[in-house]
Amino acid sequence: MTRRFTCLLATTALAFALVACGGDDSSKASPEPSTAEATATATPKAPATTKPTASDTATTPPTTTKPATDGIPSLFPDDFPFPENLNTTESRDESVTALLSGTTTSTADEFIEFYDSRLPGLGWTLDDTTSSGGSHVFTRDGLWVSIVAGDIPGASDTSFQISLQELG
Repeated sequence: MTRRFTCLLATTALAFALVACGGDDSSKASPEPSTAEATATATPKAPATTKPTASDTATTPPTTTKPATDGIPSLFPDDFPFPENLNTTESRDESVTALLSGTTTSTADEFIEFYDSRLPGLGWTLDDTTSSGGSHVFTRDGLWVSIVAGDIPGASDTSFQISLQELG
């Protein structure tokens, strides 16, 4: 129960961070490039529709955390859907957790609807007690996934984060 509460707290904090860090028209300029500029200069990635094969990662030495260039973390089930319009900026694969984050050209609502319409058909159950707005949580077969999306103010992109955890 403590682990579930911790996951809920982390998901809620992430959702607030996505909303709070967005800024508004009265925000002062930052010396750092904006999220939109950083996204525009990021190296685009091939559509994230399949996981890398063993040959894709055979030359990479084993580590606990894999960089974004390794694609979809291997902890994600083979049937887990990913929209084709993802620009992945971070991909981590650890022993019992995985993270995929970046931007998409879909709106936050469209991104969440993509998962709301597909995951239940694949056996995932929406957790109504921890899901709201741009943050939805699903469970299936000892796995917990948090999907968070937020529109980037002043940009046409949406930021997203998909966290997967094995429940122990």
